[in-house]
Amino acid sequence: MKINFTKKQYEHLILINQLAGSTLGILGDEVDDRYKKDSDENEIFESYILGFAKDFGMKKFTDNFHGQIVLKDELYEKYYKITNEYDEFIMWDELAHMLARRDFYKTTSKEELKECKKVGLLNKRFRDLVNKYWEEFENNGPENIEIKKLII
Repeated sequence: MKINFTKKQYEHLILINQLAGSTLGILGDEVDDRYKKDSDENEIFESYILGFAKDFGMKKFTDNFHGQIVLKDELYEKYYKITNEYDEFIMWDELAHMLARRDFYKTTSKEELKECKKVGLLNKRFRDLVNKYWEEFENNGPENIEIKKLII
């Protein structure tokens, strides 16, 4: 089988593989051994697709590292910036959802919960809380976040 790519599609394939690789690398190396095989396979795949870099005029962006073809820092840094921005967004989004869930259940009685479910307002109230936390984070970052009990 043969697949043809334009230079732009090839660059996009490298980007997609880098994004997948960063996720699989974290899961496989730091979180759970179940993903280690996937992470290793992704590295092999990355080396394989980077082997075509010269065909797309991108050889200058690759290096040979211990027999594997890898991205040079210049291109890797560009992709790394994307993953950092994604990670930051996900961190704030998860925090907003966790705090909204906590506050929703702390401030909603069983009767109110039943009524919200009955009239279909459950999701709206929850989304409103999430949005309030997003507004807080966008305006103040972590400045107003406190841990009540010291953990040291």
